Amino acid sequence: MIKLGIVGGTGPESTMVYYQKLNYGYQNKRQRHDVFPSMTIESINIYEMLNRIARKDWQGTVDLLNGAIENLKNAGASLATLSAITPHIVFRQLHEVSPLPLVNMLELTANYCVANHYKHPLLLGTRFTMDHDFFVTTLQQAGIEVSLPTTQGREFVGNKIMSELEKGLFKDDTKQAFIKLINQFDQIDSVILGCTELPILIKQSEVALPMIDPMQIHIDYLINQMTTK
Repeated sequence: MIKLGIVGGTGPESTMVYYQKLNYGYQNKRQRHDVFPSMTIESINIYEMLNRIARKDWQGTVDLLNGAIENLKNAGASLATLSAITPHIVFRQLHEVSPLPLVNMLELTANYCVANHYKHPLLLGTRFTMDHDFFVTTLQQAGIEVSLPTTQGREFVGNKIMSELEKGLFKDDTKQAFIKLINQFDQIDSVILGCTELPILIKQSEVALPMIDPMQIHIDYLINQMTTK
């Protein structure tokens, strides 16, 4: 049986969603209500990680994340994953040194887009996700043409994520501003909620375009891994 190891705390709100959805999704997949999956969460300091990324201290970022994965391995985990998109900025380097197999949320999202024929998504996320090319490149390699907000739009989205969502604040006026931003775009066929707090803020029923939720795609994959091995 797979014991899942999750690098959490990046941020706390989505880490709680992962824990709940993995537990109850596992029960539903097993069609039993007397079981829960075996997993361990190693929670790191998101601000320490973001400061290292902001300084472009890539090795320091890898060391921080890999230290968490080492702890997960020592706790008996046999598969590891990151519970946020931003730390995937060093996924390639981390994958090379990780003591456990790693699941890549970005590749899962790209595969989902291809399978569902989404070719022109709008990508929203942290400033790191929108300003760097690690997610965009993964999508482009799958033949997906990605749109991004303007510089002003990226600043707005990024600031709201850090000043509100990462602190557990989900305000209706912020939601409406995000929806207004989405509606300004022509020639997109979907929206990638490229920060794991965004699906907590915006629901599919509130937006006409399909919402692509990398966190849910990721969770579904992990549940399948835990129930088929």
